[in-house]
Order: sequence, then C-alpha cells, then structure tokens
Amino acid sequence: EEGVKKYIELRYEMKEKVFHIILNKSVALRDVKIAGRDGELLQCWDLYVGQKIDVLGKPTTLMQANHATLTWLEHHARRLLRKALEIENEIMQFKPIPDVIHRMLNTKSLSNGTV
Repeated sequence: EEGVKKYIELRYEMKEKVFHIILNKSVALRDVKIAGRDGELLQCWDLYVGQKIDVLGKPTTLMQANHATLTWLEHHARRLLRKALEIENEIMQFKPIPDVIHRMLNTKSLSNGTV
C-alpha cells in the first residue's frame, strides 16, 4: 500500500556481524547482511540515529534506538572522546612555536647544515 508507513526493527548481532529484521512486528528475517553505500558490510560503528541505509532494497532512516543501544553508544562515545583528548594532549607537546618556525624559515643555515 502506497503511503502507509511500515515499521522495521533491526537488531544487529555484534559477534556474528549480521542483522535480524522484524517487519511490522511479525515477519522475521535472520542473518541478513547489509552493505553500506560503499559496498562494505555495515558494522556497529555505522549504525546511529539518523543514518540512512538500504534495507531489503528500500532506503531507510534509523529513527530511534532502544535503551541498551543508547547506553552502549554513550559509553563508547565517552571512551573515544577521552582517548581523542589524550592523543591531542600528546600532540600538543610537539606543537611548534610560531616564532621559532618563522626564524627557522628566514635562516639560511641550521646547526646541522643548510636549508
């Protein structure tokens, strides 16, 4: 029927890397693999609210997630943010001072040779 919304529940099994699809709370398809637009199989990191994927040939937007999924996403988002900040702090140790760079670029010779 045209114009009638169909509800699809997607369950991603992380160990097997496959989906279970439930259509309108009745029809269930098991062990379905879904590829992204780049042709690679979707993984847990590719799934988020608002993501557009093709499910059984139909463009589908992920509209919501259950509590367990949201908790999992929040945990990993916080973990990755902490890691990103650690890496940024490490990189900042090597951030050159602009005055030093300016002087180096305007100097014809360095202590170990010429530029």
